[in-house]
Amino acid sequence: MAYVPPHLRGNQASEARQNEAPLARQEKSYGIFACQDGKILCIFQRKPTGNQWTLCKGKQKIQDRGDPLSTAKRELAEEVDLQVEHLLLQEAEKSEYPNKGKQKVVSMFAASVTGMVKAQTYEVHGHEWLSPSDLIRRLTFTEDREIAGRLIRRLEQEGYKFC
Repeated sequence: MAYVPPHLRGNQASEARQNEAPLARQEKSYGIFACQDGKILCIFQRKPTGNQWTLCKGKQKIQDRGDPLSTAKRELAEEVDLQVEHLLLQEAEKSEYPNKGKQKVVSMFAASVTGMVKAQTYEVHGHEWLSPSDLIRRLTFTEDREIAGRLIRRLEQEGYKFC
């Protein structure tokens, strides 16, 4: 229960508590919008809730030391064994939406990546390098399509050439 100053105790305190907005728990994920040779990486995952085409992202771990970009790079390396060559945009694209009783907050960094995909088979069951229009059609979730669309527009404005 929230602290209520003495002068608000009684009916005023009850009213104050009723007017407080419930705090939504946040679940943060960080990822790399991986670009290579003018195409964008899309991964396939089999989950208990269903199969999905999505982007490489995941939750922060202690070894990331609270750094969102470190988390995104680690997730990319863990899931598909790719490395970030350089960032294509200085700022991450962010998205917030309700998900299973929590407020999901996703931050995606657009980056040019190097290497060949070697999928972590217990989490990633397939992948494709896609054009922007094919990516938008392939992604399972509206939220992924929205953040991908915003990143594609920003990259095109910066002069990035997609296939």
